[in-house]
Amino acid sequence: MNVRLVAGLLLLLTSHRLFAQEPSGRLDLDLVAALPHEYLVVARVAFDKVNATCPHDYATLRLGNGGLLHQRVMVQSASMPTRWQGFGTIDDYTYRSSIATADCRRELTVRLQVRELDGSWRSLLVAPERRPGLSAAERSEMTQRSLEEFRARPRPEPEVAARQQEARRALTSMGSLAQGVLVKFSDGTPFENAPPTCADGYGTVVTEQDGVTLLFTTKLADALNRFIMERVDPSDEESRIYFTRGDCRLELTIGAATQYDGRWVARTIPAYVPPRRPMFDPGKLDSPPAGVRRSN
Repeated sequence: MNVRLVAGLLLLLTSHRLFAQEPSGRLDLDLVAALPHEYLVVARVAFDKVNATCPHDYATLRLGNGGLLHQRVMVQSASMPTRWQGFGTIDDYTYRSSIATADCRRELTVRLQVRELDGSWRSLLVAPERRPGLSAAERSEMTQRSLEEFRARPRPEPEVAARQQEARRALTSMGSLAQGVLVKFSDGTPFENAPPTCADGYGTVVTEQDGVTLLFTTKLADALNRFIMERVDPSDEESRIYFTRGDCRLELTIGAATQYDGRWVARTIPAYVPPRRPMFDPGKLDSPPAGVRRSN
C-alpha cells in the first residue's frame, strides 16, 4: 500500500487523540494573580513581513461554557474592507473562522480537549447540530431538539423579566455612545459533553499586519483567567495556544496566508529569539495602583 496513504490513514485515526508536545512558551495565570495588583498578560504570534495589506481586527474572547465565544464589531472606517467568516465546522472536532482582505487572510481554529488516564488529550466532538459527519436529517433533528429544550427552559420571575426588557431597551437607545457602530457579531463554538470545569475567562484578540496578539487581565472575580497558557508551533506556518485548567483545555490554532499567483500561500512564523535581557525587572512587578506615581 502507498506509504502516503498509510500515513494519511494513521493521521485520520489519531487526529482526535494527541499526546503532549513540548511547549516553547508557558505561563500560569493563576500564579501571576498572586501579584498584589492587576497585571496585563500579553501573548503574541508573529508572522513574516509581507507587502500585502492584511486585516486589522479587534474582538473579545469568552472562554468557558463548553467552548469559545468570539465577539467583534464592524464600525465605519476608511481602512481596507475585510471579509469575515464566522466559526464553521471543518470536521467533527474543529471550528474555523477567518478574516481577510483581498490578498491577506488570518485564520483561527478551535478544539476542546480532555485529558485521558494515559496522559493523552482527546478532542471532543462539536455540537451534533453542526457536525458534518452526521447526515442533514440527523443535524435537523438535533437542531429541533435543541430548540425544544430552549423553549422548555424555566421562565424568569416577573421582576427579572421586566429588568431584562429594560436592558434590551437601553441597548437600543445608547445615543452617541454607539457612534459609527454598524453591526456586532457574536459567534460561538459549542462542543458535545464539555466538562463543567475548563479554562474560564475573558480576553481580547487583536489581529494586525504582522501578527495576532492575545491580552488577558489577572485578578478577575470568580476565578476567571486562572488557566495555564502554553504555546506549541506544530509547523513553521501554524501556532497553537493552549488554555488549560485541570484535565480540560481549549486549543486555539493561529495561521495566516497571502494571495500569490491566484492561490493562498501560508505565511511563515519566524523562529522565536529570546531577548538578551528581560523586558522588565521581575522585582518591580509590584506596581502601584493606577494614579499613584512611583517614587525613585
